[in-house]
Amino acid sequence: MAKTYGGWSKFQPFVKDGTVLASFRIVSDDTMEALKASVKARICHPFHITAFVCRLTENGLKKEGIYTKTVNEGSYFEDIEKITHTLSGYDVLLGWDCTLEKKILKMIGVEVPVLDLKKNAGYFHKFFPGDYQINDVIRTVYRNQHLEINTFEEVQWAESYMAIFHWMLKKYGNKFRENMPQLKTKYAVYKKFMRFFEEGVKLLILDTETTGLTDDAKIIQFSAIRYCVKNGKLVSDGWSSVYINPEEPLTKKITEITGLTDEKLAGGLTEKQAAGNIFKLLASCDVWGAYNSSFDHRMLSHMAARTGYRMPDRPVLDLIELPRNMIEDSALGDYRPYQLENVFSYLYPSKEVEFHDALADVKAAAMVTVRLLYDFSDVKRENIVLNFCDKEYVPHVEYVYYDVNEHAKGQIRLKVGLSEGRYGDVYWDVIHKRWDCKNTHDAVSLFAKLDLTELESMILWKYHCHTMQETAMLLKEWKEKKENKKEESA
Repeated sequence: MAKTYGGWSKFQPFVKDGTVLASFRIVSDDTMEALKASVKARICHPFHITAFVCRLTENGLKKEGIYTKTVNEGSYFEDIEKITHTLSGYDVLLGWDCTLEKKILKMIGVEVPVLDLKKNAGYFHKFFPGDYQINDVIRTVYRNQHLEINTFEEVQWAESYMAIFHWMLKKYGNKFRENMPQLKTKYAVYKKFMRFFEEGVKLLILDTETTGLTDDAKIIQFSAIRYCVKNGKLVSDGWSSVYINPEEPLTKKITEITGLTDEKLAGGLTEKQAAGNIFKLLASCDVWGAYNSSFDHRMLSHMAARTGYRMPDRPVLDLIELPRNMIEDSALGDYRPYQLENVFSYLYPSKEVEFHDALADVKAAAMVTVRLLYDFSDVKRENIVLNFCDKEYVPHVEYVYYDVNEHAKGQIRLKVGLSEGRYGDVYWDVIHKRWDCKNTHDAVSLFAKLDLTELESMILWKYHCHTMQETAMLLKEWKEKKENKKEESA
């Protein structure tokens, strides 16, 4: 039976190194009254559960993943069994005003303690206005009075509950106070980007190389790729790259950074000649995107002022916002962690790009955007732009092996054998903690249509683990035992 506690004294036993917490939310298509009646009568009504999972460590709060599951009428008891198995693997569940959720958990046999954050909100009455309405509490915790809370997705609600718990930890002066990082919310930037990814929208991703960083610096290379959203996919719709003669010598530093020389630019267009085509291209699109877009926008504005052309007025997406909100800086190195080269190398470790060529930078920025929105779509369980096809398909998992590349020590994978495709086409990257696939046509096609959330749940269920990292440790141990046994028999 799930137990609900209120008051900090009930929280303290769980605030220790290694505790796995899951803030959760349960919703149903039924009205609240109908759902309460169905729970009371123990009738099998469908519902959906979302959990945001973190682990407390000596270094702070570490996100471990997001769990989502829908209970359907046709597979009700099988779905319930999966949910019960998953939730029972957590040390404590966090909710807000979760009396109904507690009844549902009791009904399906979850025996994990449930901490109701609302019952603890009274201890912070001086911070929360009114009668502890969840919207007011969230705005206080995030220090943002302009959040569109009423349009939150279920994952956003679950993450906000974890953020409230984190905020309470800090206010209680807990030992994790200094080390506890502020949870990053991905959803605001995600929604900001996805506003523009609708059918028929034309997106221009661009980059510039210049003679310097000051306002009088001139553009010496402009590159852009135009994309169009078609049938939920981002399709390339042409590209442009032009060299521009600044009619002044380049500094040695600029030549070293860009690889461009006075000789190479001597045959380029003049600024006046290039500006017309550049601004015509900018006007042909609905939205622009660039990595550190404020710089490129400033350089283009000064070009317009010098040449007499009108700068088109379009929404501008700064592509660096995605990695800043979706990748922890500790994973990218200490020096300028969100520099395009660092982010690209983190997401695509086996690919090489010649950076500081404007066209190469555009391609890299587009790939980073594709990858991060694509990964985020797995969490959202939606077939959003950048997905190649509907991702609601999971072939049968036959086996998973722990594999270490003898020639690349940093390449450790859990290779999956599925009922479709070849062994190892799809794998879990143990080092970078993400799903990926081989760079072949068949592997990419298979990977694109997988529901990775369901695939991961299937593997965790198969090996009785709570996380993929735990699965990796288990399979590593099995592999070492098997190799030792072979050596002994030899």
